[in-house]
Amino acid sequence: MGNEIIKIIKIFLASSSELKDDREQFEIFINRKNKKYIEQGIFLELVVWEDFIDAMSKTRLQDEYNKAITECHIFVSLFHTKVGKYTEEEFLKALETFKANGNLRIYTYFKNAPINAGQIGPEIMTLLNFKERLHNLGHFHTSYADINDLKHKFSEQLNKIMPKLAGEIEPAFHQEQQEIEQALKREIQQLEQQKQEIEQALRREIQQLKQQKQEIEQALRREIRQLEQQIGGHRPCTLLDKLIVNIRNTINLFRRWLIELNKWFKFAILCILALILSLVIFYVREITDPLSACNNTPDFISCGEKLGFPDYPSPGQLLPEEEKGREEFAKGNYKEAISYLEKAWEKEKDPVTLIALNNARVMYQLKSGTISPKNVFTIAVSTGFGDKIPPDFGGSILTGVGWQQAEFNKNNGIFKLIVVMANDSNNDDEALKVAKELVGREKIMGVIGPYSSHATYYVLDDYLEKLVLISPTSTATIEAFKAQDKNKSQDLSWFFRPISTTEIAAQDLVKYLEKKGYQQVIIFHDNDLVAQSFYNNFKEELDKSSINIKGEVNITTSPIDRVNSLKQKFNQLKDKTALVLISDAFIDTESKEKKIQIIKENRGTFLIAGNNPLFNDEVLELVDTIGRESLEKMVIAIPWYPSDEESKKLADFVDQKPLPWSTKPKLNWQMAMAYDATKMLVEAIVQQLEQGQMPSREGTRNTLAKDDFNTEGLTGKITLKGSDREDPSSSLISPDCSTTPCDWRKINP
Repeated sequence: MGNEIIKIIKIFLASSSELKDDREQFEIFINRKNKKYIEQGIFLELVVWEDFIDAMSKTRLQDEYNKAITECHIFVSLFHTKVGKYTEEEFLKALETFKANGNLRIYTYFKNAPINAGQIGPEIMTLLNFKERLHNLGHFHTSYADINDLKHKFSEQLNKIMPKLAGEIEPAFHQEQQEIEQALKREIQQLEQQKQEIEQALRREIQQLKQQKQEIEQALRREIRQLEQQIGGHRPCTLLDKLIVNIRNTINLFRRWLIELNKWFKFAILCILALILSLVIFYVREITDPLSACNNTPDFISCGEKLGFPDYPSPGQLLPEEEKGREEFAKGNYKEAISYLEKAWEKEKDPVTLIALNNARVMYQLKSGTISPKNVFTIAVSTGFGDKIPPDFGGSILTGVGWQQAEFNKNNGIFKLIVVMANDSNNDDEALKVAKELVGREKIMGVIGPYSSHATYYVLDDYLEKLVLISPTSTATIEAFKAQDKNKSQDLSWFFRPISTTEIAAQDLVKYLEKKGYQQVIIFHDNDLVAQSFYNNFKEELDKSSINIKGEVNITTSPIDRVNSLKQKFNQLKDKTALVLISDAFIDTESKEKKIQIIKENRGTFLIAGNNPLFNDEVLELVDTIGRESLEKMVIAIPWYPSDEESKKLADFVDQKPLPWSTKPKLNWQMAMAYDATKMLVEAIVQQLEQGQMPSREGTRNTLAKDDFNTEGLTGKITLKGSDREDPSSSLISPDCSTTPCDWRKINP
């Protein structure tokens, strides 16, 4: 659509409740029409009585409907077996509006579907009387057989009137600007009136003080004359003389005080008026400015303007074009920023560049007035960068979010998305700082993240009843969350996720081991939340199987040389024994190094089975140390693995170019789940818009919590049961070194 300005055409739909199905289908029809008209810079806004149900009003609700009619461009009424009192009132209001200005187009449709005998009642006379009234008014109505016939006939009318109607309407953004300007003018007029009233009140106060001053002066003069008379005209004594002088000095001091008081009153009034006006302007700006979420951000938050955010892929390696693009972004020169960032994105598919570019495009459209601030929505993503977490993990999450943002902004015409990026360093305390900062930025509708289950659990209470949190990567079960700390809130009603939990992964891994004939396992485990969750689920599944536990090792506290003794002890049963590595979510750097060392020490003696954190490039790089055969003797349970067709979608998006951490554009589960988490959040916002509601934080949460909420993601259809995905799945993968470098391949459970 480019940078065309949108014109909004309002259509009021009136009918009785008996045509509920036709009304719903008509609304869907208008939404589909918008896909065509939006390319022409036109948006059809359907106004229906359901939009007013929850509205608070001092007036009669029907009066609100009637007022809405006067603001519409097209009035459509549907009738079947009766004409309701309020539907007739709405028609008459439309007719009155047409007669007043001639701008409202009125279309009346009668449904000719067969009427059951049971439907015929006294109300049928209202229909006959109404038709006669239309005839007397000279108003022509149209009959329709079913909803498809109605859509066809109204579509023909739209095609006829649209060229002229579109030419009569002011662009939506201009209308909004005028409304804001008029509102400001009204506020200024009210302030001016208040100023005049205050000045008048001050003048009255000052006049009263002057009058009191005069009365005091007159009384003092009388006292002085009496004193002078009492001393018989002789020179007063020294004491009396001093008294008279002091009285006169007091009068002069009082006079000067009144003059100063008058000055200070005027100054105070001006200050108060200036403060009130500033607050009004600030408030109007804040409620209409989606960029406010990107203003005055700390070092760990960015919309794309910060050179040092984040240290990714590694410090000091920004492309010259990206560096220049971010500098122009920070200055508010969005057109120049877009030019540089597009070149940087072409050279290197850095997800931070992608999100910065997406944001810069939206900000340029806002600044140039081609889109309305009320149609721009802001979300945030909290993920980790730093020594504790592989760069491809945080990068994959940003890629998924930026990918969905780019698709939404491309495919939704007047509606746009801004993404705020936050680096929580995969650390609990940093994630808490991020949470407090994001909650305080009112324009943000929801947050994607954090990466680890432990960080997610740590910040849940800070998002509760304030901001929706959708985690793309947290896999600890709800039971594990609640068991972690009984003193914390057990309310997870503002938390959602598209990813399966450790329970599903543990089931698939145990089934695989049993199917392959493994009889015993030795478990090496970490202590963080996701490791404990997987550990408990895995042991529960083992209890249902024929596999025995022959040993357990706490990776955090035990030395790694246990592997050599296990190799000697179970050498004769090595083909029936598996080492199970249950890893944390990169909470402990030392623990990560120990797991790598365990794989090295094992050197393919036992099958290594593990949970999803083992899915990283550092494991694949061990091929040079332990060899292809040893490395491939490994199976890992992850939430999802893409098909070739699904991987091609990413490759097409990045034009077949490699990502910074990979030699090819490889789709992984973190990226896909981040994409789907963003899709969930965006869908919740869109559904509010489709229902005629202004998206809000609470509305977003309530939409996600609906039983019938669903959306289509990269990983399939997403429906929810509470916080979790209703139909979860997992995949088993193994290293594949048939090509260079090694990669992962999906295996059958």
